[in-house]
Amino acid sequence: MARVLGHGLSGVAPFILGYVVGDLIWLAIAATGLAAIAHLFAGAFIALRFAGAAYLITFAWGMARPRSPPGARRQRRRQATRVWRAFPARCR
Repeated sequence: MARVLGHGLSGVAPFILGYVVGDLIWLAIAATGLAAIAHLFAGAFIALRFAGAAYLITFAWGMARPRSPPGARRQRRRQATRVWRAFPARCR
C-alpha cells in the first residue's frame, strides 16, 4: 500500500495482482479446511439439519392451530381498539 501511494499509479497493477493471488490462496486453504471439518462432523451436521426441521415443523404447527375460542379474539380486538383511541388524546 505504501509503495502504491509513494510511486503513483505505476505500482497499482502489481499491488492488485498480489492482493488477488493472496486472496485466492487464502480461499483455497479455508475451503480445504472447511471441507475437512464438514467431512469429520458429517453426522453432527445431519443431526443439526433434522433438529432444525423439527423446530420449523413445531413452529408451523403452533401457528396453524387456534389458541383461543373465536369470541375471545373479538374481545381482545375491542380492548386494543380502546387503547389506540386513547393514544392521540395523550399526545396533544
